[in-house]
Amino acid sequence: MGKQGTYIRTEEYKKNMSEAVKNSKRHRLAVSDPVYKSKMRKSALSRNVKPPVFIGEKHWTYGLKKHENPLFKGYKYCSDCGKQLARRTATKCNRCNKLKKTTPLFRQIRNIAEYIKWRCEVLTRDNFICQECGVKDVKLEAHHKKSFVKILRDKKIQSIEEAKQCEELWDIHNGKTLCEECHKDKRKRKSHHIETIENTLYISDFL
Repeated sequence: MGKQGTYIRTEEYKKNMSEAVKNSKRHRLAVSDPVYKSKMRKSALSRNVKPPVFIGEKHWTYGLKKHENPLFKGYKYCSDCGKQLARRTATKCNRCNKLKKTTPLFRQIRNIAEYIKWRCEVLTRDNFICQECGVKDVKLEAHHKKSFVKILRDKKIQSIEEAKQCEELWDIHNGKTLCEECHKDKRKRKSHHIETIENTLYISDFL
């Protein structure tokens, strides 16, 4: 005996246990009897438990895709942006988890699924070509012709739910594909709008 409540498993102990298991009826059936194997699998599935893997066999889910697996419970999606999650225990993706209550509202709106969908539709419509300089195969951005911040002001949007219902925000005719350099030039002219909105529209003001 080792410490209180523990048992030191010596080589002799392991050998004796191995022989006892091999001589058991259950072990002999698991190795040789196909009827016993199928019975055990059905019993496990009826109890919603993973079926056992018998000696000399591949795992019963080997080669199956996720949707073909009877124990697969389906994918889970981020509650904010709708992105598919890697783990079923998670409720939000990494990007949405990083957003805080003090994050400006217009920055939070840029992370929701509707904004990502709008951006993709604008880029696809313009064939991924900058509409100012005609350059391609560079980093491209979707630009609002009527300022994104101005729409938030005019419609008096004060929450993400209101932003989702605003049709003008997601109108692709109000969008334009620009390269990073052209977009910077456009933003320089409207920088004063962004400064004022950063000081006013915070999620924490409306909670």
